[in-house]
Amino acid sequence: TLKEAYLKARGLGLAIPLTDFSFELPVRAVDDVEIRFSPSLDDDTERWQFSLRRIGQDHLVATAIERHGEPIRITLLEETDLLY
Repeated sequence: TLKEAYLKARGLGLAIPLTDFSFELPVRAVDDVEIRFSPSLDDDTERWQFSLRRIGQDHLVATAIERHGEPIRITLLEETDLLY
């Protein structure tokens, strides 16, 4: 899920080999996902912010955000929190 999010954020799809990057998953904090690149992939780990969230029992959502300054906080809203 995280690899798909990164590929979509880069906009290059499977032109980036899946073996050229990997993730270190956090033990506790869901926003502490870190990416690792092989030397052949020209990218910077500090450029990216990742999040992994479970929504219900059957869904896992991964986000990849290109940083342009301070980290972005992602908040999950329940349907009851939304105003119509």
